[in-house]
Amino acid sequence: MKTKIKKCVTLSWKYVILSLILMMFCGHTAEAKTTKWTSWDGQWYANGDVYYISGNALYKSPLQPHSQGIKKKIASWKLKEDVYLKITHAYKNNIYVCYSAMREKSIVYSVNIKTKKKTKLSDKCDAVTGSGKYIYGNKIKVTDTGAYPVYIWKIQNNSLKKVKTLGKYIFGTTAVKNKIYYASYPSYPKNGQKKMVVYRCNADGSHRKKLFTLTGKGKYCQVLISDVNEKTITAAISGDNSGQYTYTIKTGKLSRGSSIDFIGYWLQSFFQCSISSLVDNVLPLLGRWYSPVLLPFHSLDAASSASTKSSPGLYPAFDIASSISSIVSSSLARSGAKPPSSPTAVARFLDFNI
Repeated sequence: MKTKIKKCVTLSWKYVILSLILMMFCGHTAEAKTTKWTSWDGQWYANGDVYYISGNALYKSPLQPHSQGIKKKIASWKLKEDVYLKITHAYKNNIYVCYSAMREKSIVYSVNIKTKKKTKLSDKCDAVTGSGKYIYGNKIKVTDTGAYPVYIWKIQNNSLKKVKTLGKYIFGTTAVKNKIYYASYPSYPKNGQKKMVVYRCNADGSHRKKLFTLTGKGKYCQVLISDVNEKTITAAISGDNSGQYTYTIKTGKLSRGSSIDFIGYWLQSFFQCSISSLVDNVLPLLGRWYSPVLLPFHSLDAASSASTKSSPGLYPAFDIASSISSIVSSSLARSGAKPPSSPTAVARFLDFNI
């Protein structure tokens, strides 16, 4: 009888221990779900909340329609002239904000959404996008559509470690889920951006694959990526053979769009040039007042077009799919759209007044 009781007690303890292990496992699973990020148009979403930049601060607001106007400050910065903030990535419990400056070093910060702890990670990176534990960017702030070096930094506890050069002359760096897309210019800077080769690689830069090549004709032609999403890559040529092209990722087919599509592209580009000016000069002022009416402008003020698409989220975004507008307004905030112009005197594909 005593032996049976002893066995029952032993079994009971085993069940208790097993239950505790299962509870711990479930708890970790729930926590992982809260840190699943998506992004769209410079705003990042997790666990029913939206995170965005307004003025000199990072805020969180609930997504429920009835809660418009409610916001909580997560972190803030002292902004100088010609400096703006952009969310470039989100990973686990951290949001990565780039303090992007024209006259001084750009700085990448991590902000823990649970503890609100702000940590300076690097002053050698002007971040444009990210994927998982990697961030991509230039060493200096760039503001036009030229081709410049893009580097890969690995996220560590309290710093960023540069681990690889993605490319020497790069434009349009975009993260779509766990893949990185970018345009490289083999004849740059001598022949400008007449010939563009588009590549895809893993987040760490490995397994690079050439997808397609586009070559423009004419003295001042320029070839650029204008949109990247899970299914297609859109590019445009300005020059003697001007046109818009679409590459289908699944089939590997490159096709030219209609002239109507191309006209629409230029009209949208013109509109976005005005928007980019608004982002730089007006929105920092609007960011001081938050209201449901100004919410769309705060989205622009976040100006991160977070080249990440998850659903849209690049990673936006393209966090989002980077769209033609990302070439322009985002060209102020990303590597594909933010790379600098060539050192040679070349007519710009898109002229910005910055």
